[in-house]
Amino acid sequence: MGYGLFTDALPSTGGTDYAFSDHMEPLKKHRDHFTLYSKMKFGGNHENDHKCFVGNTTTNPDSLDQLVADHVGHLTRVRNVATFISHAHHHIVSSWRNRLPVSPIQSTRVLFETLFAKTDRKTEERLLANKKSVLDGSLEEAKSLMARVSGRDKQRLEEYFAALRESEKELNKSIEWLNRSRQDVEFPVAPSFENEFLATDVDKQRFLTNPRQIQRGIAFDMIYKAFKFDVTRVVNFYMTGLDNDHHLTTHNVPKSEEARTSLTKYDSSSFSLMANFYEKLS
Repeated sequence: MGYGLFTDALPSTGGTDYAFSDHMEPLKKHRDHFTLYSKMKFGGNHENDHKCFVGNTTTNPDSLDQLVADHVGHLTRVRNVATFISHAHHHIVSSWRNRLPVSPIQSTRVLFETLFAKTDRKTEERLLANKKSVLDGSLEEAKSLMARVSGRDKQRLEEYFAALRESEKELNKSIEWLNRSRQDVEFPVAPSFENEFLATDVDKQRFLTNPRQIQRGIAFDMIYKAFKFDVTRVVNFYMTGLDNDHHLTTHNVPKSEEARTSLTKYDSSSFSLMANFYEKLS
């Protein structure tokens, strides 16, 4: 969640028997299946919120999801997935590899095709062959340039070369997985759930049946099925506010009780999505 959580949502006591706030209630029955960390704050605002899993791109070349994928990504058809469902005010990069941003999947349709789409075998072979041809040409060009540059240019070229090698590994894995069968998965429908903290029709419309929240619910269902069928084991799912009002509200918390109330409701709607996801996994 790009804007983080409103601090009123977090427990005031430590240990495993902490009390849940009213708007965190949807997660209560899953308390044994997740770990909650509080008193964590990452410096900066708009330019840094999406770097919470990499810390400092100067010293940390990879984000947390990429580090995990290094250990388990080779076991599944898709090494890892970076995706986001956002509104106009957003930062789309929350995953980093070799100090380079990983372009995220930005729509549920593309996410579905990445995880579950079936392509005619001959068509897929032809596409992979074309990708391999382009990649081979890029690798040869990078090798040729490496001998003719120095200093900062060489460092940048080495980063580019490392990215190409990663692409080569993924391409070779895709070729190896051609002979393995895939699960038949239908495009999911939006999940429905109740939230006692969001009881009024106005709250339900803004926070539970908001079109963007529906898209997030669909994305969560795809992630669940990807885990269920072992398509991938690593997903970086980045979310910001539901609308522009949410962004403006974050700036008004110190001086507005209405803003505080609005943010707790937004957090609660996100907790409902997560609780629904945990319920499916259990």
